[in-house]
Amino acid sequence: MKNWLLGIFIVGLFIFLISQMVLNHKDKLNDERIWYASQLHYNFITRIDSIKIINSNLYYLYFRSPSLPNDPAYEEVLNLKLKHYGKLKFIFFKNEFLEIAVNEPINMLVGDTIRVNTDEDLIKIYRNRDQYNTIKVTTSLRGRPF
Repeated sequence: MKNWLLGIFIVGLFIFLISQMVLNHKDKLNDERIWYASQLHYNFITRIDSIKIINSNLYYLYFRSPSLPNDPAYEEVLNLKLKHYGKLKFIFFKNEFLEIAVNEPINMLVGDTIRVNTDEDLIKIYRNRDQYNTIKVTTSLRGRPF
């Protein structure tokens, strides 16, 4: 009887420790996403040129290149400093357009204006000069945690 209870206790303790490791790693991944976004120092306003709908929760926004404060290779330099993510990316350069992924279902239209401020972790979306939605930059980062 005692061996049976000891076995259940050991298995329960093992499951608890594994779950704590997973939750701790998840928190570190989130902290790293926040750090990454804050290090980009992007603060620009641009107009959406086209939208590619991948599914109901993933949109790619394409816009012409505003003057960015950092070299396109700057995100690669930041990736070298990541400990938990293998690689993160916010802006993809596609010919003369830039691409940002948006992971939230919102009613965007071509011609809407977006204001990206990574220091505040915000993407604000405007239509006819009125702000109608806000998205966190950290949810728009693309990457893999390995």
